Amino acid sequence: MGFLSNQIAFVLVTVAVFFTNANVMKNVSDMNMLVPAYVGLITYMIVPLLVILFSVMPVTTQKIVAFFIRILGKMRIIKNVENTIEKACGRLEEYNIHMRQMKKNKGLYLAIFFFSLLFQIALNSIPFFVLCAFGVKTSFYDMFSLCLLYTSPSPR
Repeated sequence: MGFLSNQIAFVLVTVAVFFTNANVMKNVSDMNMLVPAYVGLITYMIVPLLVILFSVMPVTTQKIVAFFIRILGKMRIIKNVENTIEKACGRLEEYNIHMRQMKKNKGLYLAIFFFSLLFQIALNSIPFFVLCAFGVKTSFYDMFSLCLLYTSPSPR
């Protein structure tokens, strides 16, 4: 649940920055980094969405996952298709079990999510403080935005 919470926190912080810091986004679009960043963000959203979808519709999600794994198998990206499907559905089932446990203790999940948000903010603030230590004058929010943009898992 910590992993899932961390992914959701990263996505929320990144989406908030993408929408609120148009100044940096405009400058970055000149450097051809905006499209890969959006693609990376969308692909990073897939796992949390699948886990949430699996907790609501487990059979349908298993069929969707199996469909895409079979496509990757036909493209010869995945070798042992059936074994991979079994492993992927097993992982989704583990997440489903934990999601049901977290429903019983919502306060714990909110605490985990809150600390995941703090973690993402702290992690992406490090470059600003490093630059300040070397005497560079820069805007915290601009540096924070750039750090999120360049650390987002984008296909480069």
